[in-house]
Amino acid sequence: MPMNVSGRVREIYEERPYPASMGVSSARRWWLLAPMEWIQSVWQPQQRSPRRILVAGCGTGLEALALRRRFPDAEIVAVDFSPRSIAAARRSKRSRSSRPIRFVLADLASRQFPSLVEGGFDLITCHGVLSYVSQPERALRNLARCLEQDGALYLGVNGAGHFSLGARQFLSGVGFDTARFHGGRELRRILRLHDAIIEEPANDLARRKPGYLASDLFGPLIHNLPLKDWIGICRQAGLHLLGCYGKLRPLRPVLNSNLHLLLMPRSRAEVCELVDMLVPAGFHRLLLSRRRPAEPPWDDPETLLDWRPVITEIYQHRWPRRRGSWRALRSVKLKSPSTNTLMELCAPEWVLEVLRQSDGKRSFREILDGISTPVPSVSLSQRVYQFYQAMLINLLPAIPVREP
Repeated sequence: MPMNVSGRVREIYEERPYPASMGVSSARRWWLLAPMEWIQSVWQPQQRSPRRILVAGCGTGLEALALRRRFPDAEIVAVDFSPRSIAAARRSKRSRSSRPIRFVLADLASRQFPSLVEGGFDLITCHGVLSYVSQPERALRNLARCLEQDGALYLGVNGAGHFSLGARQFLSGVGFDTARFHGGRELRRILRLHDAIIEEPANDLARRKPGYLASDLFGPLIHNLPLKDWIGICRQAGLHLLGCYGKLRPLRPVLNSNLHLLLMPRSRAEVCELVDMLVPAGFHRLLLSRRRPAEPPWDDPETLLDWRPVITEIYQHRWPRRRGSWRALRSVKLKSPSTNTLMELCAPEWVLEVLRQSDGKRSFREILDGISTPVPSVSLSQRVYQFYQAMLINLLPAIPVREP
């Protein structure tokens, strides 16, 4: 059955390579990937630019071209199981001065996949692919084998709120076989009915191109899973969730009203799962790693003092100059263009001083030594948890003390 499904999915992309629109102007859009500022802030790589990048499920090469523009010196390998898509990608226009992209014909779930791409990648992107693979767990195991221990896997997969879940049921209800694409006037008429009923202009399926409908709506299978299920599949492959793009915006009212205390001491991954239970995402943009993320000791505020805070690049900020007493309340607005969020911070002066000195080199204990007012460790941990969940700061473990 899996082989039969895989063959039928391949037929879809052989008939209509995806995405159909190519060219430099499209490549500049970064397409649908999460912003690199968010990826690097969550990932915290040792070097600014990845050396080797794998595009798993590259289609006609649009994503690979966007990554080439972003990282001109990186070695990029792009893989797809559709011969026609790979042929289109190899014909795509690239600057003669840029490093060539290696396009490879391969199946992500194949046993030979790791040897074909040679592994050792700092960054792997797999966007909009595994929702249509019959055995996503096998593909994820292959990707994990190809990933460096400190590398990052960006994974884009359908969520429980994906439009195709209801749309496929609707089409089946009016007599369409959703396992195979049926173009023509009748489909457009039915899709106009669908759009009128749900009143969701963002989808507007009746105006979508055949290639989009064939890949995102029709087909033998589509995995539209809640975040919890995708996290479980990733864990089985030895991958750990670092962050979920899109979950910060629903958390904004929580973080701005001090309701974050009700979430302590949950990790970022656990908070993302809770949010998805209430607001099921149509599409998950996940960042994963083979390395288990270090979890700060929220239950032990005294131990947390030895951890080192570092400001992320997600927010645009300009800290006001220090003035008044350490207990004086200050107001600061932090904008994040990359996540489209606004954090309104009203905090004592000592909190702003902690943020000013959050460079990843000094621990909270060392920073507080320079603040001439007592700060309870519990108060600090509660504030830090708010900033941590807002992705304003990351936390680095304490530096081990070397014995003489």
